[in-house]
This record gives sequence, C-alpha cells and structure tokens, in this order.
Amino acid sequence: MSDPQQPQVPPYASSPQPYPSQPVPPAGQPGYGTQPAQPQGYVLNGHTPQAGHPAPDYSAPGAPGYPAPRPSAGNAPARIGLIMGLIAVGGELLFNVISRILLFSSDYRIVDMLYMVGTPLALIAAVLALTFGIVGLRRPGAPHGMAGIATGIGLAVTCGIVVNFFINVLTPLVYDLF
Repeated sequence: MSDPQQPQVPPYASSPQPYPSQPVPPAGQPGYGTQPAQPQGYVLNGHTPQAGHPAPDYSAPGAPGYPAPRPSAGNAPARIGLIMGLIAVGGELLFNVISRILLFSSDYRIVDMLYMVGTPLALIAAVLALTFGIVGLRRPGAPHGMAGIATGIGLAVTCGIVVNFFINVLTPLVYDLF
C-alpha cells in the first residue's frame, strides 16, 4: 500500500505538484512536477492542437459551410446477385414440383421439355447470382452480407444443377452395363 499522506495519481493524469516537504526549484528553472506553460486556445484531455492542425469542428452535420453526409448507397451488385439467386432457387423448386406432378399425370415428353427449358434458365440465374455476388464481395467499403449470401446461393444451385446433369447422363450408361 502507499503512504496515506500522498494521494494516488492515475497514470493518465498530469504529474503531481511538489509537496511542501520537497524542495521547490528556483524561479525560471523547470523542475520535477512543474508543468510547461499552456498555449492560448482550447485544451482537450490535456492536449493542445499541433501547429498546422486546426481545431476539430463538432458542429452538427449540414452546418453552414459543411456538406451533409450522404447515406450509404449499399452494394448494388450484391442486391442483384441475391435477387438472381432467389430466382434460381425458386425456379428450380418450381420446376421440380411441376415435373413431379406431370410425371404422374401426363406424358414423359412434357417433363423432358420442361427440364430442357427450366434447367438452363435456373443455371443462367445461378451463374448470374454467383457472378454478381463475387463482384459485390470485391467492392471495397461496401457491405458484404448480401454478396456472401448471393455467392453461396449461386454456387450451391450451380453445383446442384451440374451434379444433376451428370447423374442424368450417367444413369442410362450404367443401366445399360447391367
């Protein structure tokens, strides 16, 4: 513990003033515990402005002589990519539901035609979502949440369509072997 006669000074506070029991330096000589003369102007947290650096202005935004801050425009490629990804997922789900209904109620040629039209459209939307998502991720200073979601959706739908295509191509080949 410290001596109860001396108050504790936090490290960020100015150095303590000399106590009467300590010798006081002669006038004109800076000694321990004395502070240099403060320049004219404001003092903020013990700091004065440096030469060449103006004092900060804490006036309200849009004050006379200062432009008002513009709101962030967001990340347009990410938004476009997210919309395209949702279209790809929704289209793929819709084509799957319609094809299952048509398999039990009509001819297989209609189902094949639906897959020939719907799958490329969903693949185009997924590739666009992936592309716009990557472009949105590469924009500095823009929010990246939607861009990451768009990239993930685009990549997942693209991989699903490609794997489904290879399964549909390889299934007849394997079936003929057995």
